[in-house]
Amino acid sequence: MQFMTVSEAATRWGITGRRVIALLNAGRVNGGVKSGKSWLIPVDTARPYDGRSHYAKVAPRAKRIAVVGANTSLGAAVSDLLGGNGYEVIGFSSDFDHAGSVYLNYNNLESMRAVFDSMDGYLDGLLVVDDFARADNGLGFDYLDFEREFREKILPMNFIVRELVKKMNYQSGVVLVNPSDENFVSRTAPQLSELYGIRINSITAKVDEHYISDLADDAYLLLTRHKYITGINIKPDMDSLDLDSRKRSSDMNSTRYYAWLHRLYSKAKPGDHIWVATKLSNKVEWVDNAMERQFKQDNMDAAGRGVKITRIFMFQGKTERKNKKNQNIRDYAANPRMNILWVDTDALKKQAPGLLQKIGDGWGGINDDILMVDLPSGEQGEAYGYVIMNQKDIADAKRAFNELKKFAMAI
Repeated sequence: MQFMTVSEAATRWGITGRRVIALLNAGRVNGGVKSGKSWLIPVDTARPYDGRSHYAKVAPRAKRIAVVGANTSLGAAVSDLLGGNGYEVIGFSSDFDHAGSVYLNYNNLESMRAVFDSMDGYLDGLLVVDDFARADNGLGFDYLDFEREFREKILPMNFIVRELVKKMNYQSGVVLVNPSDENFVSRTAPQLSELYGIRINSITAKVDEHYISDLADDAYLLLTRHKYITGINIKPDMDSLDLDSRKRSSDMNSTRYYAWLHRLYSKAKPGDHIWVATKLSNKVEWVDNAMERQFKQDNMDAAGRGVKITRIFMFQGKTERKNKKNQNIRDYAANPRMNILWVDTDALKKQAPGLLQKIGDGWGGINDDILMVDLPSGEQGEAYGYVIMNQKDIADAKRAFNELKKFAMAI
């Protein structure tokens, strides 16, 4: 093998001898060896890539995610989430007039292929919101319906995924919402992982306008955070709230009640006011369990976001010392962003018995919009509370809460 000296390499590469030595010391010259005090470099060694070069500096770019079905409410919600977190969104839509998205004719595969082929650059994620209505084949098998279902729904979805994964970067994610082909994810996950290093998951849920933000959060997290999960289908608990003529829900057990508390507290925004009066009893919330830990964390998170939280604990004065040692109460009181108070129920019973009756076992409100009312039993699995959205009832409860504050003391 023939070698060249540092000076010969410097002349050949068009750089200084000092820079050649620096590259050698950094181990960036292939085949370079030190002989005594001198360096020897194979004559066919190419000049090392210079990270200081203007041409070597690649401007950082926003990660790009394609949203197929950008014209749907869920597609728009996920697009907003992605855009707000620094992602570049490329929207596709079957609606020719939808502003801000690229039109796709789902019935013309060649047309879609031409659109995808014209795309510059690569993708870091793909969301497909299935906005096709499912064909109802009834109880019998209808070959024509099957063919139409396959041609109009399953085939376009499969085609879109298979074409766009070719333009996706390694470790990108694909999320399908209510896929027409329910087995597509489990069937293709191993193949996509092995061939492209891409993960694919799906979400199956009723797309209800009341829960768009919840579904959008799930889709966003699957796209951007869960980098090692593939081949799964998640079914979020989109628990609908049915209200009677008085805008009151049915009674909920503790699990469902805490789920609604979690949902409402998670959505509270800076400047919102959460006001709560809680009577200390043997309810689930006074023991250390998963639901209460989550609820306490929801309170802490909401306060951290700038939500105003005023909470009044109600118990007998003779139990003051014992209850102030309760770890839950201590955790709430230690948070400087919350206004935590307590009321002696024995004293209140003497001074304002009607007020104590109005409060019952306690409730919590968010602004003037919703009221979560506690029920007396509260054992796990039994009736624990219900929701009220009647403005008059909420206003009455808030007046009672403000009256209760006059008797409250700091913890």
